[in-house]
Amino acid sequence: MKRVPIIKSRSRGLSLFSGALPSCKFDEFDRFPGSRPLDWHSFMISVTEALLHQSLTRSLTMACLSAACFQYSGTPGKRHRMREFMLWEDPPSYFDHPKGFINLRVDIPHELLANASGQNLKYTLTATQTDSHFNLVNHQLLHIRAGVALAQLTGRVLIMPPIWCELDKYWATLEYGSIPGSIFKRPFICPMDHVFEIENGWAPDRPYGFPEDQVGPKVEWREYSFLENPALPKSVRDSRLKVEVCPHGKLEGCNDGTAPASVQGNSIHVRPGLNSDQILKALEHVTHHKILDFKHVDRLWPKYSQAGGWFTDPAAHQRFVKRIQFMPSVICCLNMRPGWMWYDMQWDVPHTDRFGRWYDSWHLKMGDNGDVRPPRVRRRRSRQLLTSVTEGEGAGHPVQQVPSLQHRLQGQSPL
Repeated sequence: MKRVPIIKSRSRGLSLFSGALPSCKFDEFDRFPGSRPLDWHSFMISVTEALLHQSLTRSLTMACLSAACFQYSGTPGKRHRMREFMLWEDPPSYFDHPKGFINLRVDIPHELLANASGQNLKYTLTATQTDSHFNLVNHQLLHIRAGVALAQLTGRVLIMPPIWCELDKYWATLEYGSIPGSIFKRPFICPMDHVFEIENGWAPDRPYGFPEDQVGPKVEWREYSFLENPALPKSVRDSRLKVEVCPHGKLEGCNDGTAPASVQGNSIHVRPGLNSDQILKALEHVTHHKILDFKHVDRLWPKYSQAGGWFTDPAAHQRFVKRIQFMPSVICCLNMRPGWMWYDMQWDVPHTDRFGRWYDSWHLKMGDNGDVRPPRVRRRRSRQLLTSVTEGEGAGHPVQQVPSLQHRLQGQSPL
């Protein structure tokens, strides 16, 4: 597979990229028979599983081209999606970093994945049907929040974990929890721009225009497929150390942050509930490892509070709080007015959100001010199954559900 940067089509002005199918044979984009390029929802979500179906791959030669649309966060969002599919060519410096990388191993309870199967979603989606989706995503946000804090503290680059979702994202009303007319296996790995505001909230230098003296040190990140990219140097790939966060009540042999942790069998064990100074001390002798694989990172820090406790410098903690307030994006759109809800990286504790709204405990608030109006009355349409192309072998047959991108990258199912 050849990874190429975005190319502008001279004929239509669309941002296009070369796909991974070996049947692609063309000299330049204007000569390619691109009458049926895939939009990015079809290529990166709906057809991700279907591309492995034999009858479909014989017909979907147009998957060599895909229009960079149906995504969010502007140009940074387009670029990140290409990187998630290893279709963007980066310089060698992208695959190395002076401080190294943090890799998060997120354990998701089977119950959360099983409940997010999409079986209970109705044609017109309302807030009462989003519980299983938010339960699944919110669990993952706790790990990502801890990872962002680690990245700020250590200066390392955060490798994003794959984010599993039940609901799709659209700028109009969802039907059965997805873009009208599409269907795919749930839960699915949703692109990072479905959950996070890449263009502004994750801007490395001035997220939403805030300088570092208000939001703390910049947070660099990489896509979840980063470690599977063949461009990753062997010197980086093989320089890894496991960091196990011990469970509460089983602390014997676990470093308490008063001295550097000792490496035992290519891993170190640290106690849960360490503050920023204790974490830095525990990691003091492992800084030469390029990749630190954290397991159970959600219990590394003390119990989270918006008031403080993670960073020993109270001002540093408040800068971190402000940064994570503006990192998440919205889920959209429900059959309500307003139709969107913000993800929240502080959902598990009492806090004030980015709009100054106070939460005693987690509950859904619609829009930017919590105003909920009656649902709109929508004309019901019949649910459409995604079928293979309408011509050629296998036309008209439903696409079978096959392993997702996570299966292809790691060779295993989450369920």
